[in-house]
Amino acid sequence: MNIVKHLFPKGRKKVLTFSYDDGVCQDIRLVEIFNKYGLKGTFNINSGLQCESNTWINKGKLIKRINQSEIVELYI
Repeated sequence: MNIVKHLFPKGRKKVLTFSYDDGVCQDIRLVEIFNKYGLKGTFNINSGLQCESNTWINKGKLIKRINQSEIVELYI
């Protein structure tokens, strides 16, 4: 009987993943932290929502979408 073992890179058995559905200005700080520590993440961006006029307030904090022109530079 053959046992198939599926391992992640370098034979790792466990991984941690980060996935976000955002595209807001707060992502800038998050991406800076990821870059500082060599982390990777998945950001699911709905480009149809990305415009400066798409802002709202959540718990007293202004949430603003990232400009379309800044998306590629930030998430590369």
